[in-house]
Amino acid sequence: MEFKTKTYKLEGIHCGACVEMIKRTLKKVRGIHDMHADFDEKVITLSVMKDYDETAARKSVSELGYKLL
Repeated sequence: MEFKTKTYKLEGIHCGACVEMIKRTLKKVRGIHDMHADFDEKVITLSVMKDYDETAARKSVSELGYKLL
């Protein structure tokens, strides 16, 4: 299985709990195999499969009050 890497800036996070909430939400998005978040850098890196739904990922994070940039 082939994976691609997608890295996003996280806008609106203030603490580690924000990051954990985003990670829990993204685990429900189709096509995300793995992820690593860096609070200090305010970025999240996703390992995604071919069927990754970027629109769903952005929407789910937006519904929490944050943005993937």
